Amino acid sequence: MHDADTSVRLTANSRRGTASAALLTELAGEHGMPIERCLRGTGLGSMDLTDPDAEISAGQEHALIGNLVRELAHVPALGLTAGRRYHLTTYGLLGLAAISSATLGQAVEVGLSYLDLTFMFTPFMIQRTEHGLRATLDQRALPGDADPDVCRFLAEREMAATVTFVRDLIGPCRPISHLDFQHPEPSYGAVYQRLFGVRPAFGRPVTGGVLTAEALNTPLLQAEPHTAALSRRHCERRRTELRRPAPVDLAQTVRDRLHRGVERGEGIATPRQVAADLNLGERSLRRALHAEGTSFSVLATEVATALARAMLADGHTVETVADALGYASTSGFSHAFKRWTGATPGTFH
Repeated sequence: MHDADTSVRLTANSRRGTASAALLTELAGEHGMPIERCLRGTGLGSMDLTDPDAEISAGQEHALIGNLVRELAHVPALGLTAGRRYHLTTYGLLGLAAISSATLGQAVEVGLSYLDLTFMFTPFMIQRTEHGLRATLDQRALPGDADPDVCRFLAEREMAATVTFVRDLIGPCRPISHLDFQHPEPSYGAVYQRLFGVRPAFGRPVTGGVLTAEALNTPLLQAEPHTAALSRRHCERRRTELRRPAPVDLAQTVRDRLHRGVERGEGIATPRQVAADLNLGERSLRRALHAEGTSFSVLATEVATALARAMLADGHTVETVADALGYASTSGFSHAFKRWTGATPGTFH
């Protein structure tokens, strides 16, 4: 393994899978935080997190983490608790590539090679030492105005997830010989020592630790070179996919948000509600849609018409459809429907 700056420069639009976001909302739910509040301002709906093929942006997961940190500020060691849940299976094919490697050192090298697949926000800078491998979190990857509480959560999560990664591969052990954290020691400092097996130093210039040479040389029981090579090729393709710029289609994002609002029983959302969910100002939303050759009213009418037609065709009553779309009266919906389609709702029964 070579010494390297393995950091990945994340932007708000960097893409990733949904496994991490789903894990975090599950953790929040165990502390009484509804998923709707977890996802507030992210532009995501609960259905987005159940699709294994879906992708979200780093900015959306970062907004989700901000929601958790603010609402669950009373929960001690939240970042450490989260990090312990990032098992090898969380990483999909990357986990398979790691577990089929010959040694822990090779598995760690795989993880460092495909940091895009790990859900990290503060990737590692790596340096070999006589004692093993020093891994330091690259705080440059975070915005300069990042919330200190979010920074602490991420530092805890990344380091706890790293130890979980190691222990999933070689079993219970003390793989870290030295550990530093940039933030001050919290009230639950003893939890760190129980988790990492070493007492950290707090208030240090950087956050990082040293993986021992003994741990890195440990052979893995499920090593299989063909599986390792095949899964690495899959990781390479996946990394390429995630690094490919995603097409910007705000209109489709707005359509999706309008659909989700109806699914949640909220009716057709207003421009202000959608703009807030997308972390945009209402005027910015309107300008951006105009640049794509459409408008909020056009999209809202399109979605409402399609949903109304589908519900009526499925046998729902006019009253039910009107209520689902957020109309205060059946007559108001009927007038709107005729304006959209040139026909009355009864025509579609």
